[in-house]
Amino acid sequence: MARPPVPQHAVTASNGEIDLILDCARVAGEPLTPGSAQALVVDWDEFQHAAAWHGVSALVYWRIHANRPQVVPAGVLRKLQDSFRQTSARNLLFASELLK
Repeated sequence: MARPPVPQHAVTASNGEIDLILDCARVAGEPLTPGSAQALVVDWDEFQHAAAWHGVSALVYWRIHANRPQVVPAGVLRKLQDSFRQTSARNLLFASELLK
């Protein structure tokens, strides 16, 4: 299956937004602080779109929710949470298929 073309938001995400996504993907690291997250992210919608495009929205939500959910605007956090819930439901479905 071919990967879809790179959407504009994947190109325009700033280094700070990508850095925060990478920080959320690390196994170990310093917890998020309001200052560090807000200093890194220029555009929260681009951050959410870039996380989705890279397939790590659920992971990003998990790390942000566990550390500092208040550093992310409510609308963006809601979208990340929706992705987390969809991923969880899909994984439960896959697990149930494996157990049949």
